[in-house]
Amino acid sequence: MNENLNEEKPIGYYVSKTAQYLKFGAINAIKQLDINDPLTLDQYEVLWVLLQHDGLYQRQLGQVLLKDRPNTTRLVNILCEKKLIERRADSENKRKHMVFITEEGKARVNDLKPLKEGLGSKVLKGISEEELNITLATLKKIRVNLEDEFTMQI
Repeated sequence: MNENLNEEKPIGYYVSKTAQYLKFGAINAIKQLDINDPLTLDQYEVLWVLLQHDGLYQRQLGQVLLKDRPNTTRLVNILCEKKLIERRADSENKRKHMVFITEEGKARVNDLKPLKEGLGSKVLKGISEEELNITLATLKKIRVNLEDEFTMQI
């Protein structure tokens, strides 16, 4: 869809539209995988987070994902059933559970890496390293401003 470039739109519009297109691209990449038991984008996101930060408390996982407790619990339950992650009780507080990615979960994430890299190269086509660095720095500042202003109950 062609946009009227003379029409001013707020930054939230562009951030939101960009996020939607990134999500569509990621969903399309997942559909390209020939897997009998496909995962959703949210389920893959859980695996990506745990690959980088294994052993998070379930509540911390929800904070990173910006998901409320019921949605975080649902995602964790599904991935535990699929044996892609596992819950372990904290040795000091049995009421708290830490979440770990399994070897099978790591393999599923690795299946997606080439598609993620392909999408990344499409996204960054024609963008210089300097432009990317400025954009990332600006988006980080915006995110920090929003985090300071709004707290999400998770």
